[in-house]
Amino acid sequence: MSSVVYVYSIGMPLAEEVHDDYSEISKFLRYRLPGLPDVARSWEEQIAAGPAIHYVDDGMPQPTGHAIELLIDLDLANNPVRTALLKWLPPIERRFVLQASGIEVGEDIAAYAEPIQAQWRRFDRPERLDEAQQIVLDACYYLGAIMHLLRTDWLFRHIAECNIDTLRYVESDEPQTIVAPEMLRRSWQFYLDYGRKQFQVLGQRSQIAPVIAKGYAVGDVVQGETLIDIKAERDPKARMLPKLRQVMAYALLDKADQFGIRSVGIYSAFQCLLVSNNLESILAASTSGSTPQLAELRETLCGRMQTKLAIAKENARGIIW
Repeated sequence: MSSVVYVYSIGMPLAEEVHDDYSEISKFLRYRLPGLPDVARSWEEQIAAGPAIHYVDDGMPQPTGHAIELLIDLDLANNPVRTALLKWLPPIERRFVLQASGIEVGEDIAAYAEPIQAQWRRFDRPERLDEAQQIVLDACYYLGAIMHLLRTDWLFRHIAECNIDTLRYVESDEPQTIVAPEMLRRSWQFYLDYGRKQFQVLGQRSQIAPVIAKGYAVGDVVQGETLIDIKAERDPKARMLPKLRQVMAYALLDKADQFGIRSVGIYSAFQCLLVSNNLESILAASTSGSTPQLAELRETLCGRMQTKLAIAKENARGIIW
């Protein structure tokens, strides 16, 4: 399983397109699924009825969100994930983070550029936020900051792609000194207590960072048959329609049904709540006439997006984090 993720590097990312009412995807969903706002409101109601959030503004939101995503990736995966991102940790700390996450690695992991080449076996999963997990949180918060830079700063990303060995934090075997914020600690404790069960009840198969439509988009995780987008927001009810558009776009762009997506959902990390619906019920609730067929919607959307998808395939490049 490769850690290289191919993404469309030209134009507006899909996660931003869904916020634009005049983007191709938004117009398609509005025309074919006019009742989608009603589904979004039902998700808002489910979230409003969920646990209250006691937000602590003690850290940068972007690294916190990326850190939660990385922590969940490491917790759910049974195969190597985020291996190139882990290169930014010193080998000793990299080994510790994996083992504390319940992943056994080969003794020679420090000699490899990527842990994917070494032994990787799931032997356990953490159950409580102890001292070892605190070290994992600190490391993932640091990596979350790196992820944010790599995804938003084109110059940093370009230099990193050309000179990964000189930029990554492996010049020293000293542990990181960055401390994870309290909100990340709380969110991870919530996940260990209640969140993991919400994922696992959907199925045991985890597909991390699914690359969709020839690299046009990359999802967070497909658990069982449910594509889930992980959010870490102060107000999880806000902008629910664009969030629903995003996961629906992921599902509809999987024309070849590579990931077997039959449901979509959102995991609110600060609230520790996962809301989801199967695609059949969403399609039925979003139309007043006969329910459209999933295969037909996929065929039509990908046909309309043909030019963009062709450009995506041609311009896809390896993003190793």
